[in-house]
Amino acid sequence: MFNMHKFILNGYIQWAFASVVQFYVGKRYYINAYRNLKIKVQIWMF
Repeated sequence: MFNMHKFILNGYIQWAFASVVQFYVGKRYYINAYRNLKIKVQIWMF
């Protein structure tokens, strides 16, 4: 329990958790971007 902070502060663990969250939250965006690139549609999103 006292060494838990070393586990949480590990950069690889943070990267793994952040990657899962990034792709889960951005899944719809990435799918739509891929489909638009496939049909060569340019949509600028700001």
